[in-house]
Amino acid sequence: MSNDYFQYQATKYQQAELARAAEQHRLAKQAAESNRAARKGGATGSHHRGVRLFGRSPRASAC
Repeated sequence: MSNDYFQYQATKYQQAELARAAEQHRLAKQAAESNRAARKGGATGSHHRGVRLFGRSPRASAC
């Protein structure tokens, strides 16, 4: 068998692996987006309604 055949097989395998990795990445990204959208609304959004973001008042106190 010639070296060209092995190079062709290696290239074909690499392309298949790249396509598989791209599909995995797309699915993971889609799952993360849907998870983020699910967390944004619903009961979890109202849970933190009165909590300050940075732990202190944005205005100076009068004291």
